[in-house]
Amino acid sequence: MCPVLLSNAKLLYDPYSLRTYADKSIYLEDGIIEAVSESSTGYKTDLVIDCKRKLVLPGLANTHTHLAMTLLRGAADDLSLRDWLSKTVWPSERRMGRDHVRAGTALGLVELIKSGVTAFADMYFFEDAVEEETVKAGLRAHLAPAVSDGGVPASDVTDVLAMVKSKRNSNLIRWALGPHSLYSCSKETLLTVAQAKHDLNLPVHMHLAETRWSEHRSMEIYGLREVDALERLGLLGEDFLGAHGVWLTKQEVNKLGNYRGAVSYCPVSNMKLAEGGHPPIPEMINSGVRVSFGTDGAASNNSLNIFETIKVGALLLRHMRWDPAVLSPAVALRMATETGYAVLGFPRHPLAPGGIGDLITISLDTPSLQGHPAMSVASSLVYSPPLNVEDMIVDGRPVMVERNILHLKEEKVIEDFRKASLSLEAAS
Repeated sequence: MCPVLLSNAKLLYDPYSLRTYADKSIYLEDGIIEAVSESSTGYKTDLVIDCKRKLVLPGLANTHTHLAMTLLRGAADDLSLRDWLSKTVWPSERRMGRDHVRAGTALGLVELIKSGVTAFADMYFFEDAVEEETVKAGLRAHLAPAVSDGGVPASDVTDVLAMVKSKRNSNLIRWALGPHSLYSCSKETLLTVAQAKHDLNLPVHMHLAETRWSEHRSMEIYGLREVDALERLGLLGEDFLGAHGVWLTKQEVNKLGNYRGAVSYCPVSNMKLAEGGHPPIPEMINSGVRVSFGTDGAASNNSLNIFETIKVGALLLRHMRWDPAVLSPAVALRMATETGYAVLGFPRHPLAPGGIGDLITISLDTPSLQGHPAMSVASSLVYSPPLNVEDMIVDGRPVMVERNILHLKEEKVIEDFRKASLSLEAAS
């Protein structure tokens, strides 16, 4: 592993310590930050990234995605969740094969890299193909093969368990179980997942309290609200990641907090699908629920840009609460970095010696990041989300340098994606 030097960075922002530094160099060796210093000399490396006109910060986490759904971007707009699933998404997914998932994932990875995401959680089928593309790209991923009883390829619980039993965690990949939801999995399937969770010591990633309808279905099936039903089924725990959490009650929030569970806040997807409510983010955080940000898939968001999601999430929360200070930019960035990494099970990555080498740089030569001299870096990043992530280092290895993605050939990724998209359309 080649040592890397990010030299003479104009600014560094560390969400872990909430500190901003100026004119520092960062030296990485064996995947770890060895030094943050004022000097850029005395380090042995073949790769020096000039950062004198750049901002350096830890890489971002996107804690709820379905990357291969780039294939369905724009195909199911302007529908409620029930119609979105039943009329477009599930019928399309039943026609997908491994090559479709591979092509859609590769395009999603390009989008994640260019928007500063170094670690993500994915729930989909043919997740072993997602693993291969992710390792090739050089990102970190928390991979949850989707489980459902809807006839989607490779989502049968027996097939999923066979896959995860054959896998091992690594520096880049952590495996989980992905029961889609309480309404798409039978009680028997969810009990099987819960048993496997305990036997194999695996996290669980699933949709949670996304709509009033999903809570209504839980009451119909179990006579319980979703969090209570999940507790009875044995699925809750510190390793539980619920996506959305829009319609949680105070009692459910407290119960999730007692378990130290996690929720991925997906404001753009929630609004696009007109889910009507808003997750009780302050109450979750105060109760011990670990809250991070997720884009959801490109079919329900259309964008995988996590910076956009952070801005929308922060503004929507203060709008709904009539409180301009309810979620500060500094707290939002900590949710997108420190909390996101903790939820996904990856080591800490502060801009300090000993932090793992997951970093991004952003050009400061852009009008949207120019402002009043007293404006904080966190404020600039959240309220003027950058479109120009320049460099990315993951596990001490370069993933993108000067906007050139190193391990994926972008032109070929787009060509393969277009072929897969046409193939999927022809199969309809």
